[in-house]
Amino acid sequence: MPYGNDLPFAYAGIPKKPVALLRYSPGIYLILLFCCFVQLLSGQRDSLLPLMADLPLVELSSGRELLTELGKTTFDSTHLARSGSNNVADLLSNQSSAFIKSYGLGSLATPSLRGSSSGQVAVLWNGLPIENPMLGLLDLSLLDPTYFGSVELSSGSQSTGFGSGAVAGAIRLKSEKGEVEKNGGRLTAGLGSFGQQWLKGHCYFVSQNKKMAARTTVVNRSADNDFSYFSPREDDWLKQENARLEQRGFQQQIRYTPNDATHLTLRIWGQQSEKKLPPTTTQRVSESSQGDDFLRSSLHYASRWNASSLTIRSGLFRETIDFRDPQNSLRAISHFWKAPLEGEMNWYLPGELRLTTGLSGQWLEAETAAYGAKRTQTRLAPFLALRKAWKRWHVRLSLRQETVDGDFKPVTPGAEVEWRATDHLAINASMSSSYRLPGLNDLFWTPGGRPDLLPEQGWAQELGLRWSAGEGDHHWHVKLVGHHRLLEDWIQWAPMPGSFFWSANNLTKVRSYGLECSQEQRWQLGKISLQLNAAAEYLRSENLIAIELPRMAAGEQLTYVPEWTGRTGLRIESAHSYLNMQQQYVGNRRDNSNETMEAYWLGRGVLGHRFEFGPLLFDLSASVENLWNNRQYRVIERRRMPGRHYAINFMITI
Repeated sequence: MPYGNDLPFAYAGIPKKPVALLRYSPGIYLILLFCCFVQLLSGQRDSLLPLMADLPLVELSSGRELLTELGKTTFDSTHLARSGSNNVADLLSNQSSAFIKSYGLGSLATPSLRGSSSGQVAVLWNGLPIENPMLGLLDLSLLDPTYFGSVELSSGSQSTGFGSGAVAGAIRLKSEKGEVEKNGGRLTAGLGSFGQQWLKGHCYFVSQNKKMAARTTVVNRSADNDFSYFSPREDDWLKQENARLEQRGFQQQIRYTPNDATHLTLRIWGQQSEKKLPPTTTQRVSESSQGDDFLRSSLHYASRWNASSLTIRSGLFRETIDFRDPQNSLRAISHFWKAPLEGEMNWYLPGELRLTTGLSGQWLEAETAAYGAKRTQTRLAPFLALRKAWKRWHVRLSLRQETVDGDFKPVTPGAEVEWRATDHLAINASMSSSYRLPGLNDLFWTPGGRPDLLPEQGWAQELGLRWSAGEGDHHWHVKLVGHHRLLEDWIQWAPMPGSFFWSANNLTKVRSYGLECSQEQRWQLGKISLQLNAAAEYLRSENLIAIELPRMAAGEQLTYVPEWTGRTGLRIESAHSYLNMQQQYVGNRRDNSNETMEAYWLGRGVLGHRFEFGPLLFDLSASVENLWNNRQYRVIERRRMPGRHYAINFMITI
């Protein structure tokens, strides 16, 4: 079968030359013509004239975004630099509502939101989807926060805005905009337990006339991950073997701003990762390893006039996964190309009305021995969104129509309304259709793939309130959200009756519902700032159709979905020092063997101090993970997790 708990996806075959993209993707021509057409319709001939003085140059927000921030968590560049997290998976696991299915320190980590599968959470890099189209998901352990200016997690159905995969929400990775006033840079170095080492750096350049800005980022980190664990089989403490991780990469951004109304940004992101795959608790020895290499490039154009704006995003991504297992004389290589392209037009009309139209497309090519031949797919999706505000009411209506190789999929509509009852209280309600297209493995893997698979599709509803008091350095925010989602034609791999192999099928439908509550308080006591946040979630994600293999009763909670989760955080900061304490609770879960995995508590702390020396700003911090030294917890069955461990981070900013 093409995936499981222990083996990564395996493919073979690498194209010998680049793909002639336009030749194979006529949909891209349609997108380019569409963008030209909407620009002519806008009636603005002087498209490069400066904006009015009160309209600063920004990365224009998409009209497809949700009205409210009820399910949104944002980490800015300062937070990312001081978080003590070496990958996005750790960041979200420690400080957000996402449940991260981690296979161990330095190993595979995928997200789950509101009882979703990992493939039902979209991951966007500056608006472009970067999930592996063969797997339908992305390994978050490969993403270093150093590359990004902000990381944003949005819970809630967003298929009408961002397409397939955004069933339960989206993770949005945004690069820094390059709007710096001076040349400078930042260098970060650190050491940690289990052989952790990292060296990361930024370099900023701004031209004298401020029209050109460049940002170069490099990352190099490694770890042995050889933590100790107790082995009942040996009745002794052993060290984890074959777990070393090495990762190096770069990201180059060049931004050209000819005037206050227009910018053009080129980004290139390359990375190589090599990791050993340690044995599970049921294995004595493992010699497996995996290489993950990618090169992603994107070109982003945005221009704004007095009453409209145009954004065009394009990209070309190449990714390879090289899996090796000498014990079984196995080597399998996966490879794919992805070319996303999107045009979006916004009209700002009288009466606080905003109209968004656009067309997004993707061209995919994947190759593997299990496919038998190269497989290609072209996706096109026109979308439309309308926002209207009057007095205390705000409304957003949206519509999207996906086509795959010319085959029209169901239309996905959505509606959201917000009532700002008072200056402190807002109530929000939404309903939207959601869907996820099958991954290429689900369609073409031999044996087991099913080209006739239906997309997962359903409806989601949400009702929430937001209450706030105070402002600035003294404020208190409270959010309460109830949500429900019914998704049919859920795709699952399972052994078929009378068959010796696993197959992809639309086996079941799943109902997810729950209640989320969070609060944040901030005080300023003289020169000391205090921030306290807490969140709790009750969640049911139930299979509604009984399945024989793997055995799952109707009404049973899905695998690895905790019913209760919670987290608290306390941050104390002065002019030169800061202390960040966090506590996380994950409730009982059901594993693949239908056994109960015990709940666990995890704590962490970060203590830092900043000081200046001329033009240099120094930041020295120390962090402790798994503060209470819980050595028995597991996130995924048969995958060991480390006890208490430490790290020291030193950052210099010019």
